[in-house]
Amino acid sequence: MRRRRFLPIPLCLALTRLARAQPATPEPEDAPQPAPHYKVSAAQLQSSVAQRFPMRFPVPGLMNLDVQMPQLRLLPAVNRLGAVMDVVAAGPALAQQTLLEVVVHTLRAQDLALPDALGMQPGSMTVTDEGLTIGFVPKR
Repeated sequence: MRRRRFLPIPLCLALTRLARAQPATPEPEDAPQPAPHYKVSAAQLQSSVAQRFPMRFPVPGLMNLDVQMPQLRLLPAVNRLGAVMDVVAAGPALAQQTLLEVVVHTLRAQDLALPDALGMQPGSMTVTDEGLTIGFVPKR
């Protein structure tokens, strides 16, 4: 008798699987079939782009532009790929022109009070591992 109670359960499971396999409404035979396609993952795209970077673009006599590897962005709403990349501009002509009039530190009156009382004035400046060292020389 116990076997008869459990017999309908496997039968129900089989019918449930069969019902899931059959569509509820039959599709018309003339329904368009999906076109064949090939997918490329975002990681594959990023890997392909990475092989070409970094890139350097020299601007003779002025600077070098170094373009770092872009980070690709997928923009499915507009069906496009986007890219964000860092560009580093470096060169002695660029540094001289852009930093020519930049003040990086100003000595305050209180910083100069003691050297001034001793007859000294700022002299040489030396860049060290800790920062900048300003030497004092006798006033003329």
